[in-house]
Amino acid sequence: MLTINDIDRYQPVYVLGKRPKNRPFLDVQTLEIISRREHIKRTAGETPEQKALRRYREGKAPAGKTVQKQMKKEEKSKKKENGKTKKEDAEGYQEDLIITKYQPHGDIDRGMVQLAGTYRFMDMQTGDIVAAGGFSRAYAHRSLIIQRPEAVNFAIKRLREDVGGGSSRYEWLGPEKGIIEEVWLRF
Repeated sequence: MLTINDIDRYQPVYVLGKRPKNRPFLDVQTLEIISRREHIKRTAGETPEQKALRRYREGKAPAGKTVQKQMKKEEKSKKKENGKTKKEDAEGYQEDLIITKYQPHGDIDRGMVQLAGTYRFMDMQTGDIVAAGGFSRAYAHRSLIIQRPEAVNFAIKRLREDVGGGSSRYEWLGPEKGIIEEVWLRF
């Protein structure tokens, strides 16, 4: 627990004679300013959440919001250790949300989206501008960060098959000049 050295080591910080809202402390030995939370960790040896949970288990305090949150976290970690998560317990959950094959449009809306686009590339050997179409895989949500590179890479592969040459021969002109058209397909 606390020793006299620990009490003297951490001094509260005052600005213009008042304690700031975040209540920092100064570590006198290292001249480091630490947060109130870090001060509690260093002096008590546990986080405020751990302290609240310990006091609840000892019967010294009622179960408040912090204790409830910590107990939920413990349950989640126990389920992960056992290999079960909420998603696996849910009825009808599919572990693989990514569909790698193209699915034709139908009457049933599966809630999947796919990015289809036509992109411009520069042939690095000749300097010609070439266009090619590409598709991403179908996902449960839209994400340009994931799906645009997939569509561009697919278009490069098509160019390599159609025209010949290595994939490093073609370079995408980027989002400003390299996109002719992009469409979201919904399944």
